[in-house]
Amino acid sequence: MKEEGNGEDTLEYEIKGIHEVLQNCMSIDHCTGGIFVDGRLEAFSIGAYNPKEEMACISIEKGNPEIPGIYQVINQEFLLHEFPQAKLVNREDDMGLAGLRKAKESYNPIGFARKYMLVQKDYQGYEDYVVDKFEEEVMQYEQEDSAS
Repeated sequence: MKEEGNGEDTLEYEIKGIHEVLQNCMSIDHCTGGIFVDGRLEAFSIGAYNPKEEMACISIEKGNPEIPGIYQVINQEFLLHEFPQAKLVNREDDMGLAGLRKAKESYNPIGFARKYMLVQKDYQGYEDYVVDKFEEEVMQYEQEDSAS
């Protein structure tokens, strides 16, 4: 698992991606929600609904870490207000961050989606990157699922 740290490069890409989503949110089929405290945006969430699977897919969720419980509140309120019909919630990728994975596991997931990676065939050293650290966990959930 990746260690959580500053990761300035990753953070810069993440911020650019969030800005792009927000600038185009009217042209994509996503909902947004936020929590304001004293007139200041302290948490927000962006997600979409998949009616075929009755699933809310939460793409982005950010909050002020200085405010205890802000992530739990935005999570709950966003789902209640935007996706009350959802029977499942896809919290998306934890990016291998231990803290984020732990938080997501606290919601008692019913399973994990299988991940796929595309690698250019002539890329030297790709073998080092083609490792699924969670393969055993996914297989365990799939076995439990097929047994029930």
